[in-house]
Amino acid sequence: MIKLFPTKAAEDYVFISSNEPIAPQIIPLMTFREKEGQTYIITLEEAKANGYNYEQIWSCISLGYESDLEMTGLTATISNALGDAKIPCNVVAAYYHDHIFVPRHLSDDAILILDQIRI
Repeated sequence: MIKLFPTKAAEDYVFISSNEPIAPQIIPLMTFREKEGQTYIITLEEAKANGYNYEQIWSCISLGYESDLEMTGLTATISNALGDAKIPCNVVAAYYHDHIFVPRHLSDDAILILDQIRI
C-alpha cells in the first residue's frame, strides 16, 4: 500500500499560453506544446513581473513517494477524491513524482484529502 505524502510548494503558480517565446529570464516549471500554443507553468511572481495574464492562481502539491510511470489508477483515484470535494486539479506526472495543481484557496483542503489516500 502506498501513502502519498503530499507537500505544498511555497510558491504560487499560474498557467499561461503563448505562441511567442516567453521572457528569457523565466524558467518555467513545466512546458507543453499544443497545436493552439505553448502552455507554461510559471510562478505568480514571474507572471506579474513580466506582465503575463492568467486566470487563476494555483498551488502545487507534490506527492512524496517515487511514482512509477506505468502505475495505473493513481490519477483516477486522486481526481475522484478531489472531484468529490469539488476541488479542480491538474495532474503533472513527472519522472520521479506526481504533482497536483489545485486552486490556491482550496489547497489546504486538498492536502487533507490527499493525505488520506492509500493505493
